[in-house]
Amino acid sequence: MISRLRFQLGDRLCYTLLVGALLLSSLYLLSSISTDGSDQALVAANTKTSSADAVSVQPLCVTSSGPHAEAAGVRLAPENRFSSEAFASIPSNARYLHPIGTDSATGAPVYEPFPASGPSPTGDRSNHASARPSKTILVTGGSGFIGRNLCRRLLNEGHRVIALDCFCSSIPLTLQPLLDEFPERFQFILHDITFPIKIVGDIDQIYNLACPASPPIYEFHPLHTLATCFQGVSNMLAVADDHGARILQASTSEVYGQPQVHPQPESYFGFVNPFGERSCYDEGKRVAETLLREHYHRYGTEIRIVRIFNTYGPGMHPFDGRVVSNFLRQAIEGKPLTIYGEGTHTRSFQYIDDLVEGIVRLMNTDPKPHNPLYSEENLIHPVNIGNPDEITILQLAEAVIKLTKSEVPIQKLPPTSDDPDRRRPDISYAKQLLNWEPKVSLHEGLSKTLAYFRSLDFADFTDFVSEFKQKKIKEEEFARSPHHARLTNSKF
Repeated sequence: MISRLRFQLGDRLCYTLLVGALLLSSLYLLSSISTDGSDQALVAANTKTSSADAVSVQPLCVTSSGPHAEAAGVRLAPENRFSSEAFASIPSNARYLHPIGTDSATGAPVYEPFPASGPSPTGDRSNHASARPSKTILVTGGSGFIGRNLCRRLLNEGHRVIALDCFCSSIPLTLQPLLDEFPERFQFILHDITFPIKIVGDIDQIYNLACPASPPIYEFHPLHTLATCFQGVSNMLAVADDHGARILQASTSEVYGQPQVHPQPESYFGFVNPFGERSCYDEGKRVAETLLREHYHRYGTEIRIVRIFNTYGPGMHPFDGRVVSNFLRQAIEGKPLTIYGEGTHTRSFQYIDDLVEGIVRLMNTDPKPHNPLYSEENLIHPVNIGNPDEITILQLAEAVIKLTKSEVPIQKLPPTSDDPDRRRPDISYAKQLLNWEPKVSLHEGLSKTLAYFRSLDFADFTDFVSEFKQKKIKEEEFARSPHHARLTNSKF
């Protein structure tokens, strides 16, 4: 029949009719979706709109899979295999925001974290002025190690905070203490930033921390890591533009790659492998910095960029694959401390409180007239935040053994690829611009982190590294199997 139509009507008209038929079929299927009583109540509640709303809100159409995905309106990226497991682990009484509807223009879920906050901003960029006694602040990656510590700092200062996360490298229970302690000023949104989102009401500042930062995690989810750094950052810039908010992007010392300059100043362009196992993270963060720069020049978005060096402290996931968490957990469990290589690699470790202080200062640094250091053009440049005290990985292992009073051996394993030999920040710019430098010594910071680790039940946490290694082995075995060869060679 299609061939007959093509003969009689021509290709262009035939294709137009086919597309129209597909659209009508899709509309019919959407209109036929059934909902139970609770979903109908949710849809009814979602019909409310405000004349001051910055987006056109339509009633919520539930299309996601899984009860928590439905409630949160989360749409999952293809590689988000972790998300379904995260949803399943969320307690049934957990408190997180439901969307009030969907944006008619983009289909993005719409959230209203603080309904009593008054009308939405009109895009006036003075909205976030530092003179305001308290702000409404969005923290993406809010359930992560840095995000959770930042949320507590901002809440203690009296701000209203919206945490957003998809639990790709954290667990839901980590935010429950903040939800209990600050019920009126703290809200949580379950969302993957690789998909658009609309937020109704005031947002003065955005700390964009969302991205896997642990090598085992981002090496296992490279495509989602890249999507988070590009599409996710683009979506958060859109939120910033919608609200006239200032946005701070969490970049990384990994943008310097295998540095040929030591210590590394912000002016150093880096020496990065664009085609390696770690490239998804290194290059992802580099393109994220470029996105912010171009948004500033094209749209006037107020941006801040922080390049974070190795950070540790309470709140770390014991199985995140980072060296400090590995060493402390292994020492507590009486297992050998594993070093990749000879242990001669150097790192500079900063305590979490020092990092949070630095990024909060950077976010709240405003332009000053007639002062070139504080010009807007200067403030958009990346700033290193790290501890310049440099030690070898072997020295760190010995410090952990001494601190924990453990009699465990050090086990040397084959080195990992593209692991930088040396890493030390030049923080001259941060000292000059922010009057900031780290205060907590390594011994003091490790002691506090050890106390936190000893308070944990490691059984409550997922062993990301072992789990991903097993999955990777299975995928590699499948890739070598005849069944996989038949699939890849199939015309379908």
